[in-house]
Amino acid sequence: MKRRPRDRPMTLWDWCYVGVALAVLFLIGIATV
Repeated sequence: MKRRPRDRPMTLWDWCYVGVALAVLFLIGIATV
C-alpha cells in the first residue's frame, strides 16, 4: 500500500475506491432487507 501525505487532496483513485465501497455496502444493505 502506498503511503499518502495527510495534506494531499483526494485523488481520482481515492474517490473510485470510496464509490465502490459505498456501492457494495449499499447493495448488501438492500439484499439483507
